[in-house]
Amino acid sequence: MIQRIPEPLSRHSNLRSHIIYLLGFYNDPAVVERLKKDAVTLDHLHEIKEEYKLGTAANIIEEHREELYDFEEKLRLENKIEEAQFIAEIRATALIDLGLKDNPFKSDVKDW
Repeated sequence: MIQRIPEPLSRHSNLRSHIIYLLGFYNDPAVVERLKKDAVTLDHLHEIKEEYKLGTAANIIEEHREELYDFEEKLRLENKIEEAQFIAEIRATALIDLGLKDNPFKSDVKDW
């Protein structure tokens, strides 16, 4: 399953985003498998974070919340702080996307 989602590409960079979007739409656990693999194998995690924040992945991420939490804790114990924070942020974003948590960055200020 995990082979369905390619490594980030310099050309056709939207391909990977579209695949994650579609697999998330169909609630495919390959999204979670790839998220975990990306966390430990890729550099510059901040560059791919948005791919997992497309909204459709929120359901599958929430379904695997406990597994991802355990994985996050494992990363922290291995002193892989950036990787653990990446997983934590994706988990939190899923809750916000599903309306289960308020967005702390949402502004209540009205436009002038």
